[in-house]
Amino acid sequence: MGLLTIKTGQEDYDAVEFVAEQVAILWNDFGGQDHGFRVVVSKADIKKICDKSNEVLTKFFPTPPSPFKRVAALLVFGRLYPFFGFEPRQISSDLHDKWLSRILALLIPATLPNLEVNLSSQPSKTEKWVRLNNWTGFPSAHFKIEFLLFLEWLQNHHWPAIDEKWEDETAKRIARIILSCALQLESCYYLCEWVVLPDGKTKKGLVRVQGSCLGCLHANLDLTPLSYDIRLLQAQKGEDTGEKSDSTGET
Repeated sequence: MGLLTIKTGQEDYDAVEFVAEQVAILWNDFGGQDHGFRVVVSKADIKKICDKSNEVLTKFFPTPPSPFKRVAALLVFGRLYPFFGFEPRQISSDLHDKWLSRILALLIPATLPNLEVNLSSQPSKTEKWVRLNNWTGFPSAHFKIEFLLFLEWLQNHHWPAIDEKWEDETAKRIARIILSCALQLESCYYLCEWVVLPDGKTKKGLVRVQGSCLGCLHANLDLTPLSYDIRLLQAQKGEDTGEKSDSTGET
């Protein structure tokens, strides 16, 4: 299992290189250089992060991982082990970290439309694959600024070199960061699906992902996390005791 593809190796390297090059072209050809630098892509570093991210995703997440976890892994590894470079180099490490985080965020709309999610109602039902092509951006200016800050804070100073053999705890720490990033991306995407057009209607032909990915709940999965709190709250309201409530909520 690759970072952005099913297969590991060259196919995966090519997929990551393609979206990285698209971001570089966007920056270099459409006004990014007004900020004083151009973006270059390191193919050698892309191969390294593809291989290492495959190890982490395979070890700590379901196979295959969700598209949001794949994109999150790309961002996290791209921050800790950069494959984007700047020409000329930034004058300070702090400025470099700020701009690297901003450039990495451009990978989100470049990558999500190339990935699909299975919207089948049950694991045994016919698979229904839908592309994640409804990203419209972050839900607020505040969210965007703090997401970029989240990436910026992932400093790579104390992480082992990507070529070194990692301890399990190192890989687990990165997996936790990936999970945190993936949840942020997924929540943003759900909000994107509810963007209302000026005429008051939702986007034509929109297939919502939110609440539809039940096919990932395989038969032997422990579903307690989905029900434990609901049963408690229902019992608290008297719904499990046979008591009935009127329209005011009083019994």
